[in-house]
Amino acid sequence: MGTPVDFALSFTDDEHMRLDWRDAETIVGAGPHLVQAGINVANPAAEGFTEAKILSMSLNRSAIGLRADGTILLVTTPALTIRQLADAFIALGAVEAMALDGGGSSGLYFEDRYITRPGRQLSNALLFVPR
Repeated sequence: MGTPVDFALSFTDDEHMRLDWRDAETIVGAGPHLVQAGINVANPAAEGFTEAKILSMSLNRSAIGLRADGTILLVTTPALTIRQLADAFIALGAVEAMALDGGGSSGLYFEDRYITRPGRQLSNALLFVPR
């Protein structure tokens, strides 16, 4: 305790090429991956997920996606599988999408009201503030 430490993070992609994250303002870890280049790539087992709530169950879901024009999509849904969630993002025009937490953690607050009320108190959130 009280001893200074140093650390370094190193990220690689599937081809083991170094990625440069120095200009990133915010990084969020989540998953599974839903949409890549406009294609449904949902395969939670291949990403190491093992729980039925991710692999096969239909539950409330939260996810984030991106359209080709840079529009960010924040979505909450009732009772979908991960694969169905990916299909929903494709229908919304997403070229990239990633699942966030689900179940009681799914909540969406917009313009001073809940669109989807979470089933529990949340300890963290993604906030988007207009410039």
